[in-house]
Amino acid sequence: MKKIIISTTIIIVLILTVIIGYNIKIYSGTLVCTNTYEEDSVSFKTIYKVEYKKKYVTKLVSIETINTYDVTLLNDYKTNLEMMYLRFNEIPHYQNTISIKENTLTSKTIINYSKIDLDELIKVDSSFNEVIKNNKISITKLKEQYASTGALCKYKN
Repeated sequence: MKKIIISTTIIIVLILTVIIGYNIKIYSGTLVCTNTYEEDSVSFKTIYKVEYKKKYVTKLVSIETINTYDVTLLNDYKTNLEMMYLRFNEIPHYQNTISIKENTLTSKTIINYSKIDLDELIKVDSSFNEVIKNNKISITKLKEQYASTGALCKYKN
């Protein structure tokens, strides 16, 4: 009788461990999406690293790179990106930096979605409404949005 109780207890613990571990992987982790393409003599690459918990995004780090030997074109891209991100950078918990090193422009954006005011974000860009669910950024909707632009996405846990 004692062996049956011990065996049953071990089986229950193993089952619970598997179930809890599986749910943690589903509900929290990191989504990494990449998108690359070339146009004329310019190559573009974007990497999105999205941290999420309970199916909602907590933090996004995106790194966009533009490579070309045309310095004038890089400077034009830099000016355009600075103008585009100007209003976003006024929002607390939204940060964008842009730099040029040799023939590569790098734009890095960090958004702390667990602290940012979504209403302020929507005022600047109403397209954020498409990825909001329950007043939070949905990891599923964000992944769909990235995939619709040709990005390849993988969950990392």
